[in-house]
Order: sequence, then C-alpha cells, then structure tokens
Amino acid sequence: MIWKVKKEDKLLVLVDSEMNKNDVQKLIEEINRITEHCSEITVMNCTEFQASDHEISIDVILLFASQAIPTSKCLKILKHEGVLVLHKSLKREEKDKIRDVFANDILQLGINGFVINDIQHSNSPSISTIKELLGYDSNNDICKIVAKKPFYETGSKMTISLPKLKTNIWKVDDVIEDDLINEDSLLDEEDEMKPIKPTSTVCDIADKKKRKACKDCTCGLSRELNDAVEMKNEPSSCGNCYLGDAFRCGSCPYLGTPAFKPGEKVLLLNNQVTTE
Repeated sequence: MIWKVKKEDKLLVLVDSEMNKNDVQKLIEEINRITEHCSEITVMNCTEFQASDHEISIDVILLFASQAIPTSKCLKILKHEGVLVLHKSLKREEKDKIRDVFANDILQLGINGFVINDIQHSNSPSISTIKELLGYDSNNDICKIVAKKPFYETGSKMTISLPKLKTNIWKVDDVIEDDLINEDSLLDEEDEMKPIKPTSTVCDIADKKKRKACKDCTCGLSRELNDAVEMKNEPSSCGNCYLGDAFRCGSCPYLGTPAFKPGEKVLLLNNQVTTE
C-alpha cells in the first residue's frame, strides 16, 4: 500500500484511543518506512482529536481508527485539495462489492464535503505489520478509501451546466392566450341595443275611459268585449253589497267582486270585474 505523500507534506495519523503507546510508535516507524520519512508526522487518538483545535495546516490524514471520527472536522483542518485516507478491514469474499460494504462511510464522506477520489484494497506483505498493529485479521485485506477536499471553500458558488430536459410528448400544452375566446365577440350590436318598451295598443289609445275595439282590431280587445257577460243588477238584500266581500252575505251575487259605488253597473269580462 503506497500513500501519495510528499516529504514536505504535514501528515496526521488518527488511531483508536485503546491503542497502546508501543504499538503507536511501531505504527509511526512503519509509516515512515513506507512514505520514505515524511517531514512532519502527528499521531493522535480519537479522544485527543475531538478535543483539539487545529488550524488549516494538514496535507494528508491517515485514518486507522475504528471509532467514529467527525469527518467534517477532518475537512476543516485539511488544506485545499488535501487528502483523507480511510482504512478498513475487508474480507476477501467481499472484494467485489466494496462500495456496498462501505456504503455508509462513502455516504458520510460525501455529505461532509469530500470528493471520493479512489477505492482500493490490498493484502501486500509490506502492510502485514500495520494489519497486526491494528488488530486486523491476517487473512483480510485492507481497504483504502481516498477522499479529497475540494479546492473551493464552504459557501462558495460556481455555475454548473445542466442537461436540457426532454419535453414530455404526453404532456398537454399550456393554454395560450391567443386561443381564448374574446368575451366582447360573444355579443353583437343587436344584443347590446336597449330594449324598446312596447307602446300601448291603438285600441287603448282610442278611448281610455271607455274600452272600445277598433274596426280592424288585432290586439284581442274585440274578442274580449264580444265574450263579455253582463251581470244583472241584482237587488241587494242587505244593502251592503257595494262595500265589498267583508260586508256581503253568503248568497250575495257580488261575492268575489271588488267594492263599487252604489248605482254603478257591474260587468264580468273573462272573470275580470270592471265597473262603468
């Protein structure tokens, strides 16, 4: 397993809190051997790292801890395009489904702002000492997930080109305003004309006091007058017939007719009572 570490890089190694000092020292020596003596190596356990307050100064973080490490804090202390290398024990029968086995780790790295750069596994004899120090099964491989810090800062903006969306051929087009019916065109000039109030018939104008049909009457007044039935002036037994129904007896011939003046001639014209 070869880490892409330059001699001038600042290296941070994170291990489990339970790892004893002797094993930590051996791990540093092994890392120095593989990286050809990096200029500055800092080793911290999980508890120390979470309580520390680092500035942006680290080039590479080698994470060997099985305990949960806040990857957001790793992102914060890494320089731009710095690298976080996550190491996991991998069973040999799971080599073909690495992304499924470590799906949660990959997801958490992506959520916290890292870009997954590479995923490798190895069982090289050169790392047998590291597996032994970490307590890994000697028959297992070591999976290396390489995540990179983007060159941009949190909150920075950049334009992205999105592919053009294909139009849905089954979607009904939106109604265009040109296809709407103009409300003003629904009415023509005749509809907008003010209705003319019908004038009185010629027969009514001829004599308003006395209803008389014209010679060539077409309004129906002639038929109405011809069908009129004259009622006889029946003698009143009570003398109150002209006052109205409230004063008439049960056998009064004027029941149902309006009140009239004494001496008036009462005519029944198509169930309409008129007085002359």
